[in-house]
Amino acid sequence: MFGRGSARKPVATVMAEIAAWRQAGFNTVHLVDDTFTRSARQLEPLLSALGDVGSDFAWTAMTRADLVNPALLSCLGRSGCVGLLYGVDTGSPEALARLSKRAVRYPDIAELALWNVEAGIAPTFYFLIDLLRDTMHDLELSLAQAARASAVDPGSVRLIWCVSYLERPSPAKQDMHCILISRHPTLTRCGRPSATIVTKFGA
Repeated sequence: MFGRGSARKPVATVMAEIAAWRQAGFNTVHLVDDTFTRSARQLEPLLSALGDVGSDFAWTAMTRADLVNPALLSCLGRSGCVGLLYGVDTGSPEALARLSKRAVRYPDIAELALWNVEAGIAPTFYFLIDLLRDTMHDLELSLAQAARASAVDPGSVRLIWCVSYLERPSPAKQDMHCILISRHPTLTRCGRPSATIVTKFGA
């Protein structure tokens, strides 16, 4: 589910769908829910059922950085979770405030990356770069946080360039972005980005 409301399928329905996909030959699924770990009470029966599927089955999901802890991640790993997507958005507190993000207490991103790795889960951290009204300071803070995550788990970072339909970045601004990224060795290992860069069109 996506959005402000909270509505989830019954565990039996989810498991029936997984069984159908497995019968069709698929052994990895992505559970679509933008705050998968929001409710530990609702999650417990699902994790128990997922853990009983079999050792050849794996799954991934998406959640917020402030909705996990080491104990919960260990439970997810034991139940077959192999990957979690996190919308970190920005490393700048000021930019987070402008986005009106509901989460205000994010764990240290290097610790978060380590918690996932220790649980056997591959984290993916999404950062939004060049948001409307972002300053160069905001960008530098985001890249610094992205570099810290990448130092723990190379390849775990996705830098999403937000390109507005109304204002496309100039070549000079794009060059400045590349220069800033190059200052963080963990984002450019062996001369190649260890952070995947994605261009997203829209305001």
